[in-house]
Amino acid sequence: MKPRLSQRICVFRTSLSLRQKICRLPLAAFLIFSAGLSAQPAIQFDKTQGGSATEFFSTVKQTSDGGYIMAGSSNSPISGDKSEASKGGQDYWVVKFGSNGAKQWDKTFGGSQEDRLVQVFQTSDNGYVLVGHSLSDSGGDKGQNDKASGGGSRGDYWIVKISDSGVKQWDKTIGGTSADVLDDAKQTPDGGYILLGYSISGAGADKTGPSLGGRDFWVVKIDGEGSIQWDKTLGTSGADRFGCIDNATGGGYILGGGSRIPESNNPDSFVARLSENGTVLWSKMLGLPDSEVVDIIQTSGGEYVLAIKQNESFVGIPYRILKMDNQGTEIWRKSFAGGSAASSAFDEPTVVRQTTDGGFIIGGFSGEQAGRDKSENPKGSHDYWIVKTDANGIKQWDKTIGGSSSDQFYSIELASDGGYFLGGSSYSPQGFDKSEPLKGTMDYWIVRLAAETALAKLTFSDTDLDFTVVAGSSALAQSVTLTANTGTPVVTLSKSANSAWLTLPAASPGSLSFSVDATGLAPGNYTAQVTASAPGYESATLDVELIVKAVNDPVTVRIDAGGQGLTTSDGRVFGADQFYGGINRTFAIPSGEVLYTADDLLYRNERSSESFNYSIPVTDGAYVVVLHFAEIWFGSPQGGRPGGIGQRMFNVDIEGSRKLDNYDIYAKANGALTAVEEEFRVSVTDGFLNIDFSQGAANLPTVAAIEVVPEAEYFKSVHTLPVIADAYVHTNFKDENFGTEDLLIVKSGEENISRQTYLKFDLSGFAQVTSARLRIYGNNVETTMKVNTTAYSVENDSWTETGITYNNAPASGFDPITYTTVNDDIGYHDIDLTGFVQAQAADDKVVSVMLKNPTFVNRKLVFHSKENSSGLAPELVVTTHSPVGTGARRGSALVPENISSVIEKGGSTVYPNPVRDHFSLKLSSRHEGPVSLYLIDQSGRGRNLAASQNTSGGSEVDIADLSLKSGIYMLKVHSEAETEVLKVLVVE
Repeated sequence: MKPRLSQRICVFRTSLSLRQKICRLPLAAFLIFSAGLSAQPAIQFDKTQGGSATEFFSTVKQTSDGGYIMAGSSNSPISGDKSEASKGGQDYWVVKFGSNGAKQWDKTFGGSQEDRLVQVFQTSDNGYVLVGHSLSDSGGDKGQNDKASGGGSRGDYWIVKISDSGVKQWDKTIGGTSADVLDDAKQTPDGGYILLGYSISGAGADKTGPSLGGRDFWVVKIDGEGSIQWDKTLGTSGADRFGCIDNATGGGYILGGGSRIPESNNPDSFVARLSENGTVLWSKMLGLPDSEVVDIIQTSGGEYVLAIKQNESFVGIPYRILKMDNQGTEIWRKSFAGGSAASSAFDEPTVVRQTTDGGFIIGGFSGEQAGRDKSENPKGSHDYWIVKTDANGIKQWDKTIGGSSSDQFYSIELASDGGYFLGGSSYSPQGFDKSEPLKGTMDYWIVRLAAETALAKLTFSDTDLDFTVVAGSSALAQSVTLTANTGTPVVTLSKSANSAWLTLPAASPGSLSFSVDATGLAPGNYTAQVTASAPGYESATLDVELIVKAVNDPVTVRIDAGGQGLTTSDGRVFGADQFYGGINRTFAIPSGEVLYTADDLLYRNERSSESFNYSIPVTDGAYVVVLHFAEIWFGSPQGGRPGGIGQRMFNVDIEGSRKLDNYDIYAKANGALTAVEEEFRVSVTDGFLNIDFSQGAANLPTVAAIEVVPEAEYFKSVHTLPVIADAYVHTNFKDENFGTEDLLIVKSGEENISRQTYLKFDLSGFAQVTSARLRIYGNNVETTMKVNTTAYSVENDSWTETGITYNNAPASGFDPITYTTVNDDIGYHDIDLTGFVQAQAADDKVVSVMLKNPTFVNRKLVFHSKENSSGLAPELVVTTHSPVGTGARRGSALVPENISSVIEKGGSTVYPNPVRDHFSLKLSSRHEGPVSLYLIDQSGRGRNLAASQNTSGGSEVDIADLSLKSGIYMLKVHSEAETEVLKVLVVE
């Protein structure tokens, strides 16, 4: 951990007011127990060190003799644990302990003014280099004057070399002509050190570069003797502060911090990559308002992980960590928070480290109650809060450590035995986790955690395999990986009875290939369970399902276009690219997160050329074709061109019929690296499904993956859930309920015109969800501009449609789930909620979301509610590849399973449904007098339908010569006594 001295003062000065806020929280809280709680490592010991005044902790490091060294700054005289007198103001203070935990020595180094230690490093001669900054001139332990000339601001970087017993050997002062404050330092592979801080100095003294703004990042490279090799001034035209630095992949350095540009009042996180001689290779702002990078590390895989602090003006603020590749492209971003989103307390990260298992440990301090990601209530006003994740940033466990007052966390050191040294500054007396009394106002406090005790176990990379074959044939083999979390076990594979059709591979950790043979099997479903076991290990199980189709039954085909094939996170098997013709060209990007999918690799490769086609052999029948797209060239950091609408427009024909005309992936997805799907119902009569991709108005056609699923099978996995409660709230009518209105409103501007919409859905019966998207019908009623409509999670599902108001509305999550844009074109708008819905399906089976415009553009968006007579209410379209319980409301995104379920019992009915060029309508007897028919398409456009004979209640009406494009239509049936809206699916 790199302590930030100027930041540390800010933290110290604000802690009292924050503590007062936290103390006003209610004493009662709900205690959340996480599944990973049992994995928390135990506290082995803790140690308090201090004098009679104040000690500012910076870092703890394990030493080569098995002991450890604490380092920071002190203004205490000889007292308590401090054996040497103060040199003036604050001094460097280091304390060395042996492997048996006994104190060996403590040393004080300083000049006549403020000297603050930031980092300590052990050297090859078992001595130490102390790095910090100083306001002192020559005197005491300081060998040189401050480099500032004349009056005004002063302060320099100060490096002190000491022996293994703490005797000073040399010191160096490095600075410009004004104030220079060190924030961080690292040892470099050549035996030197890289120093990073901020400077308001212009060129002069040791600083070679001019000032860029009010305050700049200043990087200095020194050798092992403290001599300057080069320096670099960089940053923005505004104020740059609180820097952190690490060695970078392939040589050079990666640094982060916060920059406040003149055009903005708020800082934003800043990252830059430097070469070995300090040349800036790239730099970027992360676009996180009121944030700063407080730690940055290089991972074992050559990528970078950042810990990001959010400004205290936000309530319920979380720890944030972000992973990026060597070019600065974001791979993933995670947040961890305690309490509730409406809490007045906060969680502030200070350090992130990679652990020996490839995961990450994030440390900081928190005043939050248990809740969200935090499993324990606070011990005092602030505690150490540690969060451990796996390599993908998924939380494994968390731990709250503290005394009865304020404990502020600054350092993590990975111990040689797999445990952790945690360090910070403490105001707490003895009690709770603190075993020793307070020595002064504030002391050093370290806590030693034991290594995590992992159960030896075997794990399959997938939990199930699904095979589909035609009777009498075999299927392509499928592979899974078997791993052991420790050791090299001797593995045995076994399978359940009555599974002769399944062939087991040779047993060993690694990639295992399973195959099936349907010879002699009748059409139907067959299941088996494979068990991998080894002495002393927890066994692993793999569920295998075989679906045997009759010779003439349709079979599912999935193709990884441009790829080698993969199995998705929900178990769908995409084979390697095949059945293609035309110009053979593919493109792929090596990394990068693709939004709205857990299967990034499926979308990171594509088939793309001037003209290509697929001729897929299938049994004749009805199919649903799903085309998967993501724009990975225009607007992608690893692509070739800037993004934007109209850069790529192409056509798709299926079975000779135009399905997509001048299709623009970027426009449909609202950006690059975003997964989108298009679904089409087709009929095959000649044994081949033909899909043709051709150039449109711009660039090349492309596709990432293709699914061809028999219609009956497809509709078993797609379910349309009606909204069970919907309402909007209004900031100008804070106690008024709008739950029975026929329109839902989203508008954000001044306080008296802001409105947000709340929606609730029931997931009863769903054990697992593959995908989920919210569909809302409406438009921007004020202008033609596109307006951001963002969905936020709502964890409190107790609100009711007729009871919710602005004053009692439940708080939403801090981070948005995702968004869509809405202009003046009325129609359906889709918002991907997959991750949140998956979590709710595994939890309380209720999904509540809040819709708002977070950009405050002051434009009114209206959407149809469940009370609207159009029948176009919000709905949640859920896809699942596992069985659905009887409590689930079932339907389909393309065709309702039971059309009559959308109207009251005894209402009118349409048949057949789906329809082609005609249908019949059986009118409800509730209709009286003449009946009018009005058909509305998905864009909101409608037309009157002429019936073939007189229409009245109880009669049957034939509608012919529709000449409609395929899609979902709403049929409004109106008479003086009754109005109904029926869903009608038109197919070609």
